[in-house]
Amino acid sequence: MSYLKEYGFVKERQQMLDIEETDPHFEDGLAHYNAGRFEEAVCEWRALLDDDPQDADKHYTLGCGLDEAGHTDEAIQHYQEAIRLDPNHSQAHYALIQRQYSILYSSHDKAELRKLQDLCRHALTLQPLGPTFEAATLEILSFTEWRIGKRTAAIKTLRRAIEIDPSSIDGYRRLAMMQKATFDLVGSFRTVQAYMQHPDFDPSLCVPCAMCKRRLAGIALGAVGGVLLIWRLRRMR
Repeated sequence: MSYLKEYGFVKERQQMLDIEETDPHFEDGLAHYNAGRFEEAVCEWRALLDDDPQDADKHYTLGCGLDEAGHTDEAIQHYQEAIRLDPNHSQAHYALIQRQYSILYSSHDKAELRKLQDLCRHALTLQPLGPTFEAATLEILSFTEWRIGKRTAAIKTLRRAIEIDPSSIDGYRRLAMMQKATFDLVGSFRTVQAYMQHPDFDPSLCVPCAMCKRRLAGIALGAVGGVLLIWRLRRMR
């Protein structure tokens, strides 16, 4: 993920970060970054940080460059240092959350998942970066809750994320899977319908969803048939 561009960094960098726009290291690094020359951007931003190693924004900026260059561990260290220097640094929190999420996606380490959960909860108390980022953080919080075993909380959190940003098609897909896993067949059926009506839905890439919809419809009809059968048996007594 291009964190600098994701946050409107190029267009509104003076509002996002407290870095002098005329700093040659910053400007040269930004030019390299925008051109996809991430290693060169890292070199410039290392020099920028050397001028003031106690600046949280500069740690975050260098972290973004390192992240794009593939130096994940060092990027995480700079995101963490930015947060240590400025506990309310929203951008660094979000970048760190996304990076930790990508690392823990296939993990069941509850201790690490709880750390990510706490990071998400704290980030949600900071100055909001906009509905897209708030919803993305809630989706990751829902992921940690689900993995830890708090399924009801996970579904509730994911519903909130979808309400804030209905444009996230992945949110509908995950919610349908969670509802199906908790035997909420009616809720899952409705979510699948919403998912398939989403503007970004591509039937050619998601044939199983249509199958799932038919399967859920069959289950729903079977459930209705079962209720009617029980009702008739009681009437016969």
